[in-house]
Amino acid sequence: IRFTSFYGVLGMEEISPILSYLFTSVAMVFIINAFNLIDGINGLLGGITLLISLTYGTLFYFMNEQGLSVLAFSLAGAVLGFLKYNVGRRARIFMGDAGAYSIGFVIALLSIKFIELNKSATLGADSFHFIKSAPAIALAILIIPTYDTLRVFTKRIINGKSPFFADRNHIHHRLLNVGFTHSQASVILVGTNLGFVALALALDQIGTTQLMLVVILTAQFISAMFWLYDAKRNLIATNKAKDVF
Repeated sequence: IRFTSFYGVLGMEEISPILSYLFTSVAMVFIINAFNLIDGINGLLGGITLLISLTYGTLFYFMNEQGLSVLAFSLAGAVLGFLKYNVGRRARIFMGDAGAYSIGFVIALLSIKFIELNKSATLGADSFHFIKSAPAIALAILIIPTYDTLRVFTKRIINGKSPFFADRNHIHHRLLNVGFTHSQASVILVGTNLGFVALALALDQIGTTQLMLVVILTAQFISAMFWLYDAKRNLIATNKAKDVF
């Protein structure tokens, strides 16, 4: 279970075994930790996992990969049962590191298999193929945990801190600061992730590199709009405080 091709991204197709193992290891560790990092409010990790596993389950079903489809749908069923006790004001349990890491590991495996199986299909293997830009589709499916992790890591490094330094700069924390509840913030982020999946599937035929750029730029645009809204809200609050004094 490893990446063997970059699908033409950065001008690279087939990659050497050494680079394949290194890149796969880094990608798996990153995805596993990304899922752990978004487990900051009730319902978010479970909701995101439910969406991702249902998406992969459906895609694998149409790819005639019944085993992987069952694995994905089984994860969705397990998380659905968990969400019953993890949403709302009276949430009684939470994932913890063991749950988040386990989910991240399974999702990482599903993502690698999804990308590789579609790559095999494009080379003429005997399998059903309908996804042209599989890496970009996978990026869209994982957009909330991966983008949030990259954003907070980059911000911490720029500020001279360790990328693993704990803070409240995650997207879900920012939504809470605006005034949303845990449930509202979770629904917003799961809905946003669903929008990215729909966008990527609709634009699948434009090519891997181009679709990756569309997904990344769209995520950056949404983040910038939210930052502007947050900055405007803080400015209004500051001016009101000045008026009081």
